[in-house]
Amino acid sequence: MERIEPCTCFAFDEQARRLRIEVKLPGVMEKDVTLEMKNDNFCVRAPGTEYVEYSGCFALPREIESGEAEVRFEGECLKIVAPAVRDWTQRLIYRPLG
Repeated sequence: MERIEPCTCFAFDEQARRLRIEVKLPGVMEKDVTLEMKNDNFCVRAPGTEYVEYSGCFALPREIESGEAEVRFEGECLKIVAPAVRDWTQRLIYRPLG
């Protein structure tokens, strides 16, 4: 059986202060999905077909309240929405010279 890292997308909603995550799991049934979440990362595992198993751990681009995450499975997609822990400020860390 081949292990494949699932296709994963992240989007941060600045107004709602929530991180949205989608994990594509073709051929997977909801009852077979295992999700482990922490404030700064998550791991997902799921058997797909008899030849494929999805498995991957991902660092989150924003720290979240994992205990308040809303998780649902729609079609072949695991959808996670979680509130951000704190405000994030952006700062310039590199500027080319010249």
